[in-house]
Amino acid sequence: MNFTEISRQIEEGRKKGDYRPVVVAVMRNEFGEILVVQSVHNHNEWMFPQGGVESEEHFLESIFREVKEEIGIEKSRLMLVDYLGSRKIDAPEDRKNKREFTKGKDYHFFQLGVVGREVCLNSKELSGYSWTSTEEEVTWLLSKTRGEKREMMLRFISHMW
Repeated sequence: MNFTEISRQIEEGRKKGDYRPVVVAVMRNEFGEILVVQSVHNHNEWMFPQGGVESEEHFLESIFREVKEEIGIEKSRLMLVDYLGSRKIDAPEDRKNKREFTKGKDYHFFQLGVVGREVCLNSKELSGYSWTSTEEEVTWLLSKTRGEKREMMLRFISHMW
């Protein structure tokens, strides 16, 4: 993992103001299960814990902050395993310019190891979760998530099975 290059990409994107940098935590526990969470705003949307990189925040701080905020897992239970890559997705027309970014989001995927299955959901953001043990389970949960976003998530985890 080249942290300097990842930081440069994220900072460059933030300065341009076109794509909001977002970190995505693909979390696998010691049982080989991957955590998928359900949006409180759209019950059909399942995803991985994620959130925006705040200004002046290092992307690693963002990952651990978002995981704690969304699912209550402390940094002491986590281990950064790998950087899986990034992809930009344009926002639907009615969501462009949200939070000062003119085009959409730049998703950066990270694989994290996590100890245990204990999760404490932030009920303002998430309504459910599932520890999944097969690619078929993840694919089924993500099946109603918006097409381009679903395909992006599946692409970044396909090598993990």
